[in-house]
Amino acid sequence: MSKQLPCDNPRAHQAIFILTILLSIAIAVAIPGATFADVASGYSAYQSKDYNKAFREWISLAQQGDAQAQRNIGLLYENGLGVIQNYSTAAEWYHKAAVQGDAGAQFNLGLLYEKGSGISQNQILAIEWYRKAAAQGIAQAETRLGYVYQHGIGVSLDYVQSADWYRRAAEKGDPAAQANLGTLYASGKGVGLDDAAAVHWWEKAARQGAAEAQFNLARRYVTGKGVIKDAGQAAIWYQKAAQAGLPQAENDLGVLYATGSTVGHDDATAATWYRRAADQGLPEGQNNLAKLYFQGKGLIKSNAQAAQWWGKAADQGFADAQFNLALMYKDGLGVGKDRSKAVLWLRKAAEQGHAPAAKSLNRMLQE
Repeated sequence: MSKQLPCDNPRAHQAIFILTILLSIAIAVAIPGATFADVASGYSAYQSKDYNKAFREWISLAQQGDAQAQRNIGLLYENGLGVIQNYSTAAEWYHKAAVQGDAGAQFNLGLLYEKGSGISQNQILAIEWYRKAAAQGIAQAETRLGYVYQHGIGVSLDYVQSADWYRRAAEKGDPAAQANLGTLYASGKGVGLDDAAAVHWWEKAARQGAAEAQFNLARRYVTGKGVIKDAGQAAIWYQKAAQAGLPQAENDLGVLYATGSTVGHDDATAATWYRRAADQGLPEGQNNLAKLYFQGKGLIKSNAQAAQWWGKAADQGFADAQFNLALMYKDGLGVGKDRSKAVLWLRKAAEQGHAPAAKSLNRMLQE
């Protein structure tokens, strides 16, 4: 099964944050010439998905210098809501609000700099704006700072600082921070190795729908590290992560159905989950789907389909698939018989330490 996963989705961070910020509009203090009704009307229109009206309500306030309105106009331009999508214009409005100290705009401008959307990619400036937003207690900005320190992006790699920023955001309830703090505890990076603490934070994130945390939690219920083994709980969390579209979870859930572990043996359902993972390019899923095609379990037997899926996984360097594809070429199953290709794939697998491939390669070379 697959290794534990980090959680990194800056776009998701922004979507969560924007919703929070927009909720604050209802209690905003109006600027001279603007009324509370103007602000509330724009928010109501946004909630009703009448983005044209939201734009009309906010643009005049933004032009008068209202920072929240400027940030919200930036949001509309960034997402093409009521206006033609334009990242450059979004960045301009975010900047106007950010220099006035609007934390939401600071965070969103940081994201644009990080991704290079509408402005030149600049990790240093992204971090600068994240720091400003984090100084105002914005959890998602703290999470991004945790991430850049964890991976040394624009700063020196520093797991202690990473853990500190993640903890600040995690304690505010940010699921990505909770998931990543759990990963640091699982690896002992920046914090003491603590499997129970890893499970604690993963569970908090998992209950908020963080698929990576759901997957990691499921694996811990399988292994019993930091939690009492519970195959039923493992199946539940694999199911949630798989339904969220996480390919590693889709593959592992397929394994549960293929082996009949806790969910009942069902090759057809296993094939369905393997295919979902395979279609997302996961080599483990491609390899497992190929095996079912070759064995005719859960779907109609097809050597050609087996060879095709093993080929996809083999191209990604998956040793078991390289070995199986080599045997298909050796025996002419689903592909034309081709000794040279068989030797090629056996050699690739053997170079990765695949013992059966090495043995088969030696036999072929001695023939």
